[in-house]
Amino acid sequence: MSEFISNSKLGVKIRDGIYLFLLFFSLLGYVLAFNSIYSTITSLVLFIYTLLITPSLKFKYSSYQSWGVVVICLSLISSLWSIKPILSYYAVFSFIKLFVFTYSIYRFCYTKENLIKLLKVYILINVILIFFVLTYFGVDILGEGRMSDTENGVNGNGIAISLAFALYSIYLIFYFSRVSFFNRPFYYFLVVLFFVFLVFTGSRTALVMLVLPFTLYLFLKSKYKLVALFSIGILMVGMYYVIMEVPQFYNVLGVRIIEALDIASGNTEGGDSSRLLLFLYGVEWFQDNPFLGIGINNYRVLSNVTPPFVGKNFYAHSNFIEMLVDVGIVGFLVYYSFVFTLLKRAVATFSSNISKLVLALTITIFLHDIISMSYYEWEMHFLICITFVLQSFAEKNKQIKTRKI
Repeated sequence: MSEFISNSKLGVKIRDGIYLFLLFFSLLGYVLAFNSIYSTITSLVLFIYTLLITPSLKFKYSSYQSWGVVVICLSLISSLWSIKPILSYYAVFSFIKLFVFTYSIYRFCYTKENLIKLLKVYILINVILIFFVLTYFGVDILGEGRMSDTENGVNGNGIAISLAFALYSIYLIFYFSRVSFFNRPFYYFLVVLFFVFLVFTGSRTALVMLVLPFTLYLFLKSKYKLVALFSIGILMVGMYYVIMEVPQFYNVLGVRIIEALDIASGNTEGGDSSRLLLFLYGVEWFQDNPFLGIGINNYRVLSNVTPPFVGKNFYAHSNFIEMLVDVGIVGFLVYYSFVFTLLKRAVATFSSNISKLVLALTITIFLHDIISMSYYEWEMHFLICITFVLQSFAEKNKQIKTRKI
């Protein structure tokens, strides 16, 4: 039976079809923010199925695997000195659940064809997300207010970042495959649809996550850097103009961009400066326990007794600060070892355009973590996993070229 699955085309189709079927329901739970029990069960089922078909998959021990295991171990050990160990246990459980989910993805995407299949499932899930958003908020809210209801578990930032990654997915499908002339209009329509709804969420983080990697990639890929910079400048000005001049976009995202610029310039009147305060308090708390921190997921213990965040159970809203406060410099370096690994490997294969994309994505993830979280967020775990997959493709391409030479 295992030989049939491994060697026959029909067996491979059945194997991959079952995996993608399970992936669909698992991703659906994450994208639509189903309860934790659902996502835990579907992630575990997906992982077990991946292990069962291991003999038919090309697999070797990877730096992605070792990174996840080391982070889990460190996080668990930090519970020994944490202020509230129960919070650390919850964080470790959440990380394990996410890593089990993305690890199965990493193992499945051992070929470009499998990656494309997976990305198509991801795009389909985001089409469903659009329908969910329209049903939940209604058409009337479009352009009037943010599509976000955090109190009821519908997070605008999560929706927007998922849509940004769907746009990444479309680009990768075009990059790795020949999209037929008849299918291209469909993908172009999805690009417009996903971008418009991303803007309607009012998520500044998602806008940065969309624009930054593509501009970095364009710069790294271009032979003429000045021309690339000029093109990027025009793109940025054009996008800024559209967001500020189209009333529906301005009402939702434009006002929030202005607010962010005001806070960055030191003018916090009328704006929400809570994230800045969380960042500054975090810098102070880090200095009290700089090496090992106070235990993973225990930043919120300190914020919970600090005005104006008393009783709000706030995390740092910055993965940098969260890691430094929770697990100190040691934990910070361990967690971000994946960044150093990806940068080192991408530089070694820099002649490949895929590696240039890996560099752009890795830098984006690193900068993203200054203003947002990744340790607890499934979207960022997904992106980190896909970035490792892309780099593995770049290295395989280099090995093939070396053999030919």
